[in-house]
Amino acid sequence: MKVNKSYSNPKGGTEILFDGLSSKIDVSNVNFILSKCDLSLIDPNRINIFWCHVSYDQEAIANLYNEYGQRFLEQCDAIVFVSHWQHDQFRKRINFPGSKCYVIPNCINPATVHIKPKDIKLIYTSMPWRGLSVLCEAYSLMKHKVPLTVVSGTKIYGKEFHKHNDKIFRKLYNKLKKIGITRFDYLPNIEVCKLLEDHHILAYPSIFEETSCLSAIEALSYGLKVVTTNYGALPETCSVFADYVPLGEEKEFTIRYAKALDNAVENYYYNNYQVEFYKKYYSWEARIPEWEKLIQKLKK
Repeated sequence: MKVNKSYSNPKGGTEILFDGLSSKIDVSNVNFILSKCDLSLIDPNRINIFWCHVSYDQEAIANLYNEYGQRFLEQCDAIVFVSHWQHDQFRKRINFPGSKCYVIPNCINPATVHIKPKDIKLIYTSMPWRGLSVLCEAYSLMKHKVPLTVVSGTKIYGKEFHKHNDKIFRKLYNKLKKIGITRFDYLPNIEVCKLLEDHHILAYPSIFEETSCLSAIEALSYGLKVVTTNYGALPETCSVFADYVPLGEEKEFTIRYAKALDNAVENYYYNNYQVEFYKKYYSWEARIPEWEKLIQKLKK
């Protein structure tokens, strides 16, 4: 597949979701504060919604744990989490104003109609620090030598982040290249989805506490089998449609994950019920009424 390797304006999941929402409903009177605890971002002339995509331990929201954070939350009209798991983790740690808290799950554009090729292919579409090193080792242990495509790198966070952090993963990238794995550092979301049409299994041995996971939602909607871990919000996001490998000591976990991938290769089938489930419950068509209802409530 011919792809555009430009990253002049890279966008991660948060930006993609905000662009999607703002293009579908009128948000001119709403000030969205995206995953940052920062009083300077409060707009006294608009509805302030703190739309939190990150987990409880991330630097961007560290101030929520002190008096500054309490003042910030007092100025917010609503706090929107992307999963019940995420909301519960924050609730256990921070004195949130419960009446302001809402859970509105992430969503995606509908998957395009497509026919998958016969030969099974794996794909990984998350950040390199979220499990790519585990996948690299597990892939070497698999008995089924099927193709693996990796879309993972640091360019998605912009040129400065890439400049300072890419070197951390160069040894891993070289190892992937050495064993013949195709890797793209960054692709626009539309091209990632195009790749999903030609792949069958999302190989995501997540060692990161996902608060939702757009990569998994997209893969499931495109009929991929997801082989992941039961960490963070992944069981909530993937429901009964994923194969879960519990975390553990790294070597043992890697071996078990390789076996799970082999099992998925041997037993893959296109689950139409899965595809329809994510089309119904994780589409913008399903999510827009939830956002409209919230915004109307806050206007009163």
